[in-house]
Amino acid sequence: MVKDRRGIRLLFEVGHLYHRAALDPLYQVFRQDERYDIAFTCSYDTERHWGIFNRSLRRELEGRFRREGLNVTRETRGFDVVIVGDTVRDPRRYGTALLCFVNHGTGIKNILYRNLRQHMQTPYQIFVEGTYRAEKIRQAGVQGCSTVHKVGLPKLDPLFWPGYPTRAHILRRLGLGFIRNHAGKNKPPFFMFVGTNAPHGESGRKFADRNPRPAQRHYGVFEKRRLPDKPSFNEQDVSDKPEFLQVPRIKRKERLEIRDRYRGRLESLLSVDEMVTAFVKELRNRGQLSNTLFIFTSDNGPHKEGGQDPNFFNPSGPLNGFKRDHTDGGIRVPFIAWWPGKIPAGTESAKITSMMDILPTFVKLAGGKLPAPEPLLLEGVGGGPRAGLS
Repeated sequence: MVKDRRGIRLLFEVGHLYHRAALDPLYQVFRQDERYDIAFTCSYDTERHWGIFNRSLRRELEGRFRREGLNVTRETRGFDVVIVGDTVRDPRRYGTALLCFVNHGTGIKNILYRNLRQHMQTPYQIFVEGTYRAEKIRQAGVQGCSTVHKVGLPKLDPLFWPGYPTRAHILRRLGLGFIRNHAGKNKPPFFMFVGTNAPHGESGRKFADRNPRPAQRHYGVFEKRRLPDKPSFNEQDVSDKPEFLQVPRIKRKERLEIRDRYRGRLESLLSVDEMVTAFVKELRNRGQLSNTLFIFTSDNGPHKEGGQDPNFFNPSGPLNGFKRDHTDGGIRVPFIAWWPGKIPAGTESAKITSMMDILPTFVKLAGGKLPAPEPLLLEGVGGGPRAGLS
Protein backbone atom coordinates (compact mmCIF):
# COMPACT_ATOMS: atom_id res chain seq x y z
CA MET A 1 0.00 0.00 0.00
CA VAL A 2 1.39 3.39 -1.04
CA LYS A 3 1.95 5.90 1.72
CA ASP A 4 3.10 9.51 1.47
CA ARG A 5 3.30 12.50 3.75
CA ARG A 6 -0.49 12.72 3.73
CA GLY A 7 -0.81 9.16 4.99
CA ILE A 8 -3.07 6.54 3.44
CA ARG A 9 -5.52 8.09 0.96
CA LEU A 10 -8.95 6.55 1.48
CA LEU A 11 -12.01 7.21 -0.71
CA PHE A 12 -15.60 6.32 0.17
CA GLU A 13 -17.61 5.92 -3.05
CA VAL A 14 -21.28 6.55 -2.17
CA GLY A 15 -23.08 5.18 -5.22
CA HIS A 16 -26.47 5.52 -3.53
CA LEU A 17 -27.38 7.31 -0.32
CA TYR A 18 -28.57 4.09 1.33
CA HIS A 19 -24.99 2.75 1.07
CA ARG A 20 -24.11 5.01 3.97
CA ALA A 21 -25.76 2.59 6.38
CA ALA A 22 -22.84 0.24 5.65
CA LEU A 23 -20.12 2.84 5.01
CA ASP A 24 -20.64 5.27 7.92
CA PRO A 25 -19.57 2.84 10.68
CA LEU A 26 -16.32 2.27 8.77
CA TYR A 27 -15.82 6.00 8.40
CA GLN A 28 -16.24 6.47 12.16
CA VAL A 29 -13.42 3.97 12.72
CA PHE A 30 -11.01 5.33 10.11
CA ARG A 31 -11.53 8.99 11.03
CA GLN A 32 -10.08 8.31 14.47
CA ASP A 33 -6.80 7.16 12.91
CA GLU A 34 -4.68 10.12 11.83
CA ARG A 35 -2.86 7.97 9.26
CA TYR A 36 -5.88 8.12 6.95
CA ASP A 37 -6.64 11.01 4.61
CA ILE A 38 -10.36 10.46 3.91
CA ALA A 39 -12.56 11.77 1.12
CA PHE A 40 -16.09 11.09 -0.12
CA THR A 41 -17.44 11.06 -3.65
CA CYS A 42 -20.98 10.58 -5.01
CA SER A 43 -21.90 9.00 -8.29
CA TYR A 44 -25.16 7.32 -9.27
CA ASP A 45 -28.05 8.49 -7.11
CA THR A 46 -30.91 9.92 -9.15
CA GLU A 47 -34.52 10.95 -8.70
CA ARG A 48 -37.26 10.04 -11.18
CA HIS A 49 -39.15 13.05 -12.59
CA TRP A 50 -42.55 12.82 -14.24
CA GLY A 51 -41.85 9.14 -14.93
CA ILE A 52 -39.74 10.18 -17.93
CA PHE A 53 -36.17 11.04 -16.94
CA ASN A 54 -33.77 10.78 -14.03
CA ARG A 55 -32.41 13.86 -12.32
CA SER A 56 -28.98 13.52 -10.74
CA LEU A 57 -28.83 14.09 -6.99
CA ARG A 58 -25.06 14.43 -6.99
CA ARG A 59 -24.89 18.15 -6.20
CA GLU A 60 -27.47 17.85 -3.43
CA LEU A 61 -25.63 14.95 -1.82
CA GLU A 62 -22.28 16.72 -2.12
CA GLY A 63 -23.78 19.77 -0.42
CA ARG A 64 -25.18 17.60 2.33
CA PHE A 65 -21.83 15.88 2.88
CA ARG A 66 -20.02 19.21 3.06
CA ARG A 67 -22.49 20.50 5.66
CA GLU A 68 -21.63 17.40 7.69
CA GLY A 69 -17.99 18.42 7.54
CA LEU A 70 -16.93 15.66 5.15
CA ASN A 71 -14.18 16.12 2.59
CA VAL A 72 -15.89 15.85 -0.81
CA THR A 73 -14.10 15.28 -4.11
CA ARG A 74 -14.85 14.27 -7.68
CA GLU A 75 -11.39 12.86 -8.17
CA THR A 76 -11.19 9.07 -8.20
CA ARG A 77 -7.52 8.46 -8.97
CA GLY A 78 -4.56 8.69 -6.65
CA PHE A 79 -6.20 6.86 -3.75
CA ASP A 80 -4.72 3.86 -1.99
CA VAL A 81 -8.05 2.35 -0.89
CA VAL A 82 -11.58 2.80 -2.29
CA ILE A 83 -14.50 1.50 -0.22
CA VAL A 84 -17.80 0.99 -2.08
CA GLY A 85 -21.27 -0.29 -1.24
CA ASP A 86 -21.68 -2.02 -4.62
CA THR A 87 -19.68 -2.97 -7.67
CA VAL A 88 -18.46 0.12 -9.56
CA ARG A 89 -19.35 0.83 -13.17
CA ASP A 90 -15.81 1.39 -14.40
CA PRO A 91 -13.02 0.03 -12.17
CA ARG A 92 -10.40 1.77 -14.35
CA ARG A 93 -11.49 5.13 -12.91
CA TYR A 94 -9.81 4.20 -9.63
CA GLY A 95 -6.37 3.35 -11.02
CA THR A 96 -4.43 0.91 -8.87
CA ALA A 97 -6.44 1.48 -5.69
CA LEU A 98 -7.48 -1.49 -3.54
CA LEU A 99 -11.24 -1.88 -4.17
CA CYS A 100 -13.16 -2.95 -1.05
CA PHE A 101 -16.79 -3.92 -1.65
CA VAL A 102 -18.84 -3.89 1.57
CA ASN A 103 -21.96 -5.90 0.74
CA HIS A 104 -24.74 -4.37 2.82
CA GLY A 105 -27.85 -6.34 1.78
CA THR A 106 -29.82 -8.65 4.05
CA GLY A 107 -29.91 -11.49 1.55
CA ILE A 108 -28.34 -12.93 -1.57
CA LYS A 109 -29.72 -11.13 -4.62
CA ASN A 110 -29.55 -12.03 -8.29
CA ILE A 111 -28.41 -8.50 -9.06
CA LEU A 112 -25.33 -9.07 -6.91
CA TYR A 113 -24.41 -12.16 -8.93
CA ARG A 114 -25.01 -10.30 -12.18
CA ASN A 115 -22.80 -7.37 -11.21
CA LEU A 116 -19.99 -9.59 -9.97
CA ARG A 117 -20.19 -11.70 -13.14
CA GLN A 118 -19.54 -8.53 -15.14
CA HIS A 119 -16.42 -7.84 -13.06
CA MET A 120 -14.76 -11.25 -13.00
CA GLN A 121 -11.38 -9.67 -13.82
CA THR A 122 -11.65 -6.97 -11.13
CA PRO A 123 -9.89 -7.95 -7.89
CA TYR A 124 -12.39 -6.76 -5.27
CA GLN A 125 -12.00 -7.41 -1.58
CA ILE A 126 -15.61 -8.46 -0.87
CA PHE A 127 -16.85 -8.30 2.72
CA VAL A 128 -20.06 -10.22 3.48
CA GLU A 129 -21.81 -11.16 6.70
CA GLY A 130 -21.75 -14.83 7.62
CA THR A 131 -20.60 -18.16 6.25
CA TYR A 132 -23.78 -18.81 4.25
CA ARG A 133 -23.46 -15.70 2.10
CA ALA A 134 -19.74 -16.13 1.54
CA GLU A 135 -20.27 -19.70 0.36
CA LYS A 136 -23.15 -18.67 -1.91
CA ILE A 137 -20.92 -16.25 -3.80
CA ARG A 138 -18.32 -18.95 -4.31
CA GLN A 139 -20.93 -21.52 -5.36
CA ALA A 140 -22.43 -19.11 -7.90
CA GLY A 141 -19.08 -18.96 -9.67
CA VAL A 142 -18.96 -15.16 -9.65
CA GLN A 143 -15.98 -14.65 -7.34
CA GLY A 144 -13.55 -14.27 -10.24
CA CYS A 145 -10.35 -12.52 -9.17
CA SER A 146 -11.93 -11.23 -5.99
CA THR A 147 -11.33 -12.35 -2.42
CA VAL A 148 -14.36 -12.97 -0.19
CA HIS A 149 -14.11 -12.17 3.51
CA LYS A 150 -16.62 -13.25 6.17
CA VAL A 151 -17.23 -10.49 8.72
CA GLY A 152 -19.89 -9.00 10.97
CA LEU A 153 -23.20 -10.33 12.21
CA PRO A 154 -24.21 -13.38 10.13
CA LYS A 155 -27.75 -12.37 9.18
CA LEU A 156 -28.51 -15.61 7.35
CA ASP A 157 -26.39 -18.10 9.29
CA PRO A 158 -28.96 -18.39 12.12
CA LEU A 159 -31.39 -19.90 9.61
CA PHE A 160 -29.17 -22.98 9.59
CA TRP A 161 -28.44 -23.26 13.28
CA PRO A 162 -29.89 -26.28 15.13
CA GLY A 163 -33.40 -25.52 16.29
CA TYR A 164 -33.72 -22.45 14.05
CA PRO A 165 -33.67 -19.59 16.61
CA THR A 166 -36.28 -16.91 16.04
CA ARG A 167 -35.29 -13.35 15.31
CA ALA A 168 -36.45 -12.38 18.78
CA HIS A 169 -34.08 -15.00 20.25
CA ILE A 170 -31.14 -13.57 18.28
CA LEU A 171 -32.05 -9.99 19.23
CA ARG A 172 -32.38 -11.06 22.85
CA ARG A 173 -28.82 -12.40 22.87
CA LEU A 174 -27.43 -9.32 21.13
CA GLY A 175 -29.48 -6.96 23.31
CA LEU A 176 -28.27 -8.52 26.54
CA GLY A 177 -24.69 -8.13 25.35
CA PHE A 178 -25.33 -4.48 24.57
CA ILE A 179 -26.90 -3.84 27.99
CA ARG A 180 -23.98 -5.49 29.77
CA ASN A 181 -21.55 -3.26 27.90
CA HIS A 182 -23.42 0.03 28.22
CA ALA A 183 -25.73 -0.01 31.26
CA GLY A 184 -24.12 0.71 34.58
CA LYS A 185 -23.33 3.28 37.20
CA ASN A 186 -21.25 6.24 35.97
CA LYS A 187 -21.74 5.20 32.33
CA PRO A 188 -23.17 7.64 29.76
CA PRO A 189 -26.80 7.27 28.60
CA PHE A 190 -27.38 4.55 26.02
CA PHE A 191 -29.97 3.99 23.32
CA MET A 192 -30.99 0.53 22.13
CA PHE A 193 -33.49 -0.10 19.34
CA VAL A 194 -34.87 -3.62 18.96
CA GLY A 195 -37.12 -4.38 15.98
CA THR A 196 -38.73 -7.80 16.17
CA ASN A 197 -40.20 -9.60 13.18
CA ALA A 198 -43.08 -11.17 15.12
CA PRO A 199 -45.93 -11.24 14.46
CA HIS A 200 -45.08 -10.73 10.76
CA GLY A 201 -45.29 -13.83 8.59
CA GLU A 202 -42.81 -15.27 6.11
CA SER A 203 -43.39 -15.09 2.39
CA GLY A 204 -44.07 -18.52 0.87
CA ARG A 205 -44.45 -20.35 4.17
CA LYS A 206 -47.67 -22.32 4.69
CA PHE A 207 -49.94 -21.27 7.52
CA ALA A 208 -50.32 -24.91 8.57
CA ASP A 209 -46.54 -24.93 9.23
CA ARG A 210 -47.02 -21.99 11.59
CA ASN A 211 -46.64 -18.66 9.86
CA PRO A 212 -45.40 -16.57 11.61
CA ARG A 213 -42.78 -19.07 12.74
CA PRO A 214 -42.56 -19.44 16.54
CA ALA A 215 -39.63 -20.85 18.47
CA GLN A 216 -39.68 -24.65 18.56
CA ARG A 217 -40.35 -24.66 22.29
CA HIS A 218 -43.53 -22.66 21.69
CA TYR A 219 -45.09 -24.86 19.03
CA GLY A 220 -48.50 -26.01 20.19
CA VAL A 221 -48.74 -23.74 23.24
CA PHE A 222 -51.98 -22.31 21.84
CA GLU A 223 -53.11 -25.51 20.12
CA LYS A 224 -56.51 -25.34 21.81
CA ARG A 225 -56.99 -21.59 21.40
CA ARG A 226 -60.14 -20.84 19.41
CA LEU A 227 -60.51 -18.03 16.94
CA PRO A 228 -61.86 -14.82 18.49
CA ASP A 229 -64.88 -15.02 16.21
CA LYS A 230 -68.38 -13.77 16.87
CA PRO A 231 -71.70 -15.53 16.24
CA SER A 232 -71.93 -13.69 12.92
CA PHE A 233 -68.64 -15.20 11.70
CA ASN A 234 -69.19 -17.66 8.83
CA GLU A 235 -72.89 -18.13 9.61
CA GLN A 236 -74.58 -21.09 8.03
CA ASP A 237 -77.81 -19.21 7.32
CA VAL A 238 -77.48 -15.60 6.16
CA SER A 239 -80.92 -15.30 4.57
CA ASP A 240 -81.88 -12.68 7.15
CA LYS A 241 -78.93 -10.47 6.22
CA PRO A 242 -78.78 -7.68 3.63
CA GLU A 243 -77.93 -8.87 0.16
CA PHE A 244 -74.38 -7.52 0.22
CA LEU A 245 -73.68 -9.75 3.27
CA GLN A 246 -75.07 -12.91 1.73
CA VAL A 247 -71.69 -14.28 0.64
CA PRO A 248 -70.57 -17.93 0.37
CA ARG A 249 -69.37 -19.56 3.56
CA ILE A 250 -65.66 -19.93 4.15
CA LYS A 251 -64.49 -23.40 3.27
CA ARG A 252 -63.05 -25.63 5.96
CA LYS A 253 -59.50 -25.48 4.55
CA GLU A 254 -59.50 -21.70 4.58
CA ARG A 255 -60.96 -21.60 8.08
CA LEU A 256 -58.18 -23.89 9.33
CA GLU A 257 -55.60 -21.64 7.68
CA ILE A 258 -57.07 -18.63 9.47
CA ARG A 259 -56.99 -20.53 12.76
CA ASP A 260 -53.36 -21.66 12.29
CA ARG A 261 -52.31 -18.13 11.30
CA TYR A 262 -53.88 -16.79 14.49
CA ARG A 263 -52.21 -19.42 16.67
CA GLY A 264 -48.89 -18.82 14.94
CA ARG A 265 -49.02 -15.13 15.77
CA LEU A 266 -49.73 -15.83 19.41
CA GLU A 267 -46.91 -18.37 19.63
CA SER A 268 -44.42 -16.14 17.80
CA LEU A 269 -45.01 -13.33 20.31
CA LEU A 270 -43.95 -15.54 23.22
CA SER A 271 -40.30 -15.06 22.16
CA VAL A 272 -40.86 -11.30 22.24
CA ASP A 273 -42.26 -11.59 25.78
CA GLU A 274 -39.22 -13.59 26.86
CA MET A 275 -36.86 -11.08 25.25
CA VAL A 276 -38.39 -8.07 27.00
CA THR A 277 -38.44 -9.98 30.31
CA ALA A 278 -34.74 -10.79 29.91
CA PHE A 279 -33.91 -7.11 29.29
CA VAL A 280 -35.86 -6.03 32.37
CA LYS A 281 -34.15 -8.67 34.52
CA GLU A 282 -30.68 -7.69 33.32
CA LEU A 283 -31.29 -3.99 33.97
CA ARG A 284 -32.70 -4.77 37.43
CA ASN A 285 -29.61 -6.86 38.27
CA ARG A 286 -27.41 -3.93 37.25
CA GLY A 287 -29.41 -1.44 39.30
CA GLN A 288 -30.43 0.49 36.20
CA LEU A 289 -34.11 -0.43 35.85
CA SER A 290 -35.39 2.80 37.44
CA ASN A 291 -32.97 4.72 35.23
CA THR A 292 -34.25 3.24 31.96
CA LEU A 293 -37.20 4.30 29.82
CA PHE A 294 -38.87 1.47 27.88
CA ILE A 295 -41.03 2.25 24.85
CA PHE A 296 -43.01 -0.46 23.10
CA THR A 297 -44.76 0.60 19.91
CA SER A 298 -45.38 -0.25 16.27
CA ASP A 299 -44.74 1.40 12.92
CA ASN A 300 -48.17 1.24 11.26
CA GLY A 301 -51.68 -0.10 11.48
CA PRO A 302 -52.74 -3.63 10.40
CA HIS A 303 -51.58 -4.63 6.93
CA LYS A 304 -52.98 -6.63 4.02
CA GLU A 305 -49.83 -8.52 2.97
CA GLY A 306 -48.61 -12.02 3.76
CA GLY A 307 -52.03 -13.62 3.68
CA GLN A 308 -53.46 -11.19 6.21
CA ASP A 309 -57.10 -10.46 5.47
CA PRO A 310 -58.11 -7.24 7.25
CA ASN A 311 -61.76 -8.18 6.93
CA PHE A 312 -61.34 -10.80 9.68
CA PHE A 313 -61.62 -9.89 13.37
CA ASN A 314 -61.69 -6.13 12.78
CA PRO A 315 -57.95 -5.47 13.42
CA SER A 316 -58.33 -1.68 13.06
CA GLY A 317 -61.07 -1.62 15.71
CA PRO A 318 -63.21 1.50 15.40
CA LEU A 319 -60.61 3.21 13.18
CA ASN A 320 -60.82 3.54 9.42
CA GLY A 321 -58.07 2.24 7.15
CA PHE A 322 -55.00 0.00 7.16
CA LYS A 323 -51.26 0.23 6.60
CA ARG A 324 -50.34 2.84 3.95
CA ASP A 325 -53.68 4.61 4.40
CA HIS A 326 -53.46 8.19 5.65
CA THR A 327 -56.39 7.63 7.96
CA ASP A 328 -56.41 6.73 11.66
CA GLY A 329 -56.42 2.99 11.01
CA GLY A 330 -53.20 3.27 9.03
CA ILE A 331 -51.21 5.69 11.18
CA ARG A 332 -52.41 5.29 14.77
CA VAL A 333 -50.52 2.61 16.71
CA PRO A 334 -50.21 1.37 20.31
CA PHE A 335 -47.60 3.26 22.33
CA ILE A 336 -46.51 2.10 25.77
CA ALA A 337 -43.96 4.05 27.81
CA TRP A 338 -42.71 2.40 31.02
CA TRP A 339 -40.29 4.13 33.37
CA PRO A 340 -40.40 2.84 36.96
CA GLY A 341 -40.56 5.70 39.41
CA LYS A 342 -40.99 8.31 36.67
CA ILE A 343 -44.23 7.48 34.86
CA PRO A 344 -47.09 6.57 37.25
CA ALA A 345 -48.76 3.24 36.51
CA GLY A 346 -52.00 3.51 34.57
CA THR A 347 -51.20 6.97 33.19
CA GLU A 348 -52.88 7.76 29.88
CA SER A 349 -52.14 10.66 27.56
CA ALA A 350 -54.40 12.09 24.87
CA LYS A 351 -51.59 14.18 23.40
CA ILE A 352 -50.82 13.61 19.74
CA THR A 353 -47.36 12.12 19.39
CA SER A 354 -45.41 11.31 16.25
CA MET A 355 -42.41 9.03 15.79
CA MET A 356 -40.56 12.20 14.83
CA ASP A 357 -40.81 13.25 18.48
CA ILE A 358 -38.85 10.24 19.75
CA LEU A 359 -35.34 11.41 18.83
CA PRO A 360 -35.55 14.94 20.28
CA THR A 361 -37.31 13.59 23.38
CA PHE A 362 -34.57 11.05 24.03
CA VAL A 363 -31.86 13.67 23.50
CA LYS A 364 -33.56 15.99 26.00
CA LEU A 365 -33.99 13.24 28.59
CA ALA A 366 -30.32 12.31 28.23
CA GLY A 367 -29.25 15.91 28.80
CA GLY A 368 -27.97 16.35 25.26
CA LYS A 369 -28.37 19.12 22.72
CA LEU A 370 -29.71 18.75 19.21
CA PRO A 371 -27.69 20.18 16.32
CA ALA A 372 -29.24 22.74 14.03
CA PRO A 373 -31.28 20.54 11.67
CA GLU A 374 -31.29 20.64 7.91
CA PRO A 375 -34.69 21.50 6.41
CA LEU A 376 -37.24 18.67 6.78
CA LEU A 377 -34.72 16.33 8.43
CA LEU A 378 -35.61 16.98 12.08
CA GLU A 379 -39.15 18.14 12.76
CA GLY A 380 -39.88 16.39 16.04
CA VAL A 381 -40.70 17.99 19.38
CA GLY A 382 -38.62 17.00 22.39
CA GLY A 383 -40.59 16.76 25.61
CA GLY A 384 -43.01 19.47 24.49
CA PRO A 385 -46.80 19.46 24.30
CA ARG A 386 -46.83 16.99 21.42
CA ALA A 387 -44.25 14.55 22.75
CA GLY A 388 -46.36 13.32 25.65
CA LEU A 389 -43.33 12.45 27.81
CA SER A 390 -42.66 15.82 29.37
